[in-house]
Amino acid sequence: MPPEPPPLPEADTTAKFAWLAVIGGPVLLLLAVILRWDMTWWLTTLGVGGFLGGFATLVARMSHGDDEDDDPGRGAVV
Repeated sequence: MPPEPPPLPEADTTAKFAWLAVIGGPVLLLLAVILRWDMTWWLTTLGVGGFLGGFATLVARMSHGDDEDDDPGRGAVV
């Protein structure tokens, strides 16, 4: 039996709100359709804008990795 994996690192507040927007925007629009709410401009803006803003925030905050390790000219290093 493999050992238990270490716990996931704690997310910061910005990442939590970005995930909330990415998941909450489409859920809000889905609820509006299911419950037959009037699709007002602010409801649509909140749903679509929340998704797009959260997605853009998560993509912008992605780590780019270490460029120092990229050396394609060395070939296989054993």
